[in-house]
Amino acid sequence: MTKLPEPFSSPLERFSKAVAILERLIQEKKVRVKSSPGANIAFRVEPQLLTARAEALGLRPDEAPRLVHEVAAMVALLLQERQTEKFFESMIERLMSDEEEGEGAPAPKEREEAKSILSEKARLASKLVSDRIRQKFHAFRASKHDVVSNIRWEVVERKYDKDEKDKARGVAVILKVELTRRPEHEYWMPFFFEDPSRRSFVVECDDDDLDEVLEALQQAKAQLVQQQGKS
Repeated sequence: MTKLPEPFSSPLERFSKAVAILERLIQEKKVRVKSSPGANIAFRVEPQLLTARAEALGLRPDEAPRLVHEVAAMVALLLQERQTEKFFESMIERLMSDEEEGEGAPAPKEREEAKSILSEKARLASKLVSDRIRQKFHAFRASKHDVVSNIRWEVVERKYDKDEKDKARGVAVILKVELTRRPEHEYWMPFFFEDPSRRSFVVECDDDDLDEVLEALQQAKAQLVQQQGKS
């Protein structure tokens, strides 16, 4: 099997299936397109749905997120409007320099095969480059503020507090909002799963707090949709 550089090391057949899954899910409006300095673009799919679609095409559930990340990295490369052929050649040369000299180094034929596979992956990923995705990519890079990378939550039960005793007993929702920002320098790091610019804050909410947050967000979204319709 032809050795490929990271982060584009998956077999072409499996990469192609991941693109097909994302293409269909985007058509069904079941993909959230997120901004991430790690890949500059990220495709967020509900895990159970991704697992089901992956298994239907013969992909292992544990490899599906990795393939989605690889597709996103290729989309980011295309959106940056780099000269992909030269970029692939550079990646392959770096791969060669990391291999042991002699039998471990890819032969010229293998280099051409690797370049051909990467070019085909770029062609496949280009199917996902829509005007919406392009706009979100450039809007993130133009943002002067933090953007929401992820939101996690859990319901917790408070049974006792050393100051308030059992009077504070009850349940609450803990929200963890993860933020990120555009890179300070013009660099590309699609293989980073950990975002070095990420930070987060945590808040505790009860039902009234959540109602207030939901109301504010619904109003904001309605205004956003209205303004989008005018543009």
